[in-house]
Amino acid sequence: MDTIIQSLFPNLSNDAHQLIKASATLKTFEQGTLITNEQDLCDHLFIVYQGLVQVFQLNEAGQQVTLYDVKDGGVCMKNLQCMLHHQPFHAQAKALANTTLLIIPKNIFTQHLQHDAPFLMSLLTSTLGRLTDLHAHYQAMSFLPVKKRLCLYLKTRSNDYNQRIIYRSHGEIAAEIGTAREVVSRHLKVLETEGLLSLKRGKIILNKKPSV
Repeated sequence: MDTIIQSLFPNLSNDAHQLIKASATLKTFEQGTLITNEQDLCDHLFIVYQGLVQVFQLNEAGQQVTLYDVKDGGVCMKNLQCMLHHQPFHAQAKALANTTLLIIPKNIFTQHLQHDAPFLMSLLTSTLGRLTDLHAHYQAMSFLPVKKRLCLYLKTRSNDYNQRIIYRSHGEIAAEIGTAREVVSRHLKVLETEGLLSLKRGKIILNKKPSV
């Protein structure tokens, strides 16, 4: 646990380090496991130690609309908001890969850690980084042609997973890049004929990472 805490919070005070060590737990979720539901009240703060978490909502058609992903060392902004404002999560969180979370009880955060400057700076750095990523993502999804959006999406997902297999349906991809499922399917078939990828049921195998 010492090594994990040090890797996530390198400048933490000794008192805060010992407090987290005594109260926090590590929990691993297999790929595809739901971590948080919409009506859950956050009684803990979770930090991604290793893995990838998708935070999403369902639209009126029941399709998943990704809000953002949380990577290694990241904090979920909605989890933090939910915990501080005593409100439901109003989204869902799912492990996109085998994921290990450091889970800190809410009372430990509110009574002790929110007064620790190095700990708060780590949360702020993670949150600002997430906002920067979101801005870049939405800018790309708003102005790039669909094929380039799709290639950027596949490249980003491959980097996130650190592998060449992407477990995503065409509909899920369409919702994330802002187009129709049929358009995604058509462009994926083109990329397949170009030799960039292979389409399998429920997954896409990249033969090489697309250039954008």
